[in-house]
Amino acid sequence: MLILTIMQIKNLIFYLFFFFIILTGCSSSQGDETISFVEVNGSQVMVCDMDKIKEKKILRLSELVESCELIRLEDVDDALFKAVTITVTDNYIGVRQSGKPYKLFSRSGKYLGNIGTVGQGPGEYINFMYDEIIDEKNGYIYLMPFLDKKMLIYDITGKHIKDIPLPSRMNKPKMMYDNGLFTIIQLPIYEADILSIQIDLDGTVLQESLPPKIYVCRKLYRGNSILSTFGCF
Repeated sequence: MLILTIMQIKNLIFYLFFFFIILTGCSSSQGDETISFVEVNGSQVMVCDMDKIKEKKILRLSELVESCELIRLEDVDDALFKAVTITVTDNYIGVRQSGKPYKLFSRSGKYLGNIGTVGQGPGEYINFMYDEIIDEKNGYIYLMPFLDKKMLIYDITGKHIKDIPLPSRMNKPKMMYDNGLFTIIQLPIYEADILSIQIDLDGTVLQESLPPKIYVCRKLYRGNSILSTFGCF
């Protein structure tokens, strides 16, 4: 089942349109010069020329999902938000914002409250959130800030439970949770940076891995200004 908010429907229309163009263009034969190949850093990259697309295909939403549910979120003043990412689980809808508190709604759209607050005190976060997990089984929400050395744990009511310390500031972190263990992947900037770690609920590092040099994001500086980045994934 596909559950969509109004904002997600607008985004879905855009992505379906983009996917449709790519699918149509790349399904053409190479004889019409729609598809060509160029070499980038020793690897071949396929290029689809959109101006030469001739074939058209109607892609219906019903071909991608079995059912679709529209959820209207409660519109009281405290519930208003500007979403970066929306997470939907069996019973909850979480809304991540940039520089503002994480919002939690019930699956039916009822506003339940903020999860944490923006600030510098205990249980507060300064940087914007980059990833989150709603753990319905245990009744917790795990928030991962951008470029921070901690993960924050709250219960479903928004009460701060504790912080989990991290070995370093995590750049663009993404996390997975299973049976009391977190696996966190980040974008490494320097060769000494870790690519991924596995930690427990106390922050004890159980495993870690370094990235291959080709996946290190290098930055070229002039003074305090970034001129360019290269080698990033």
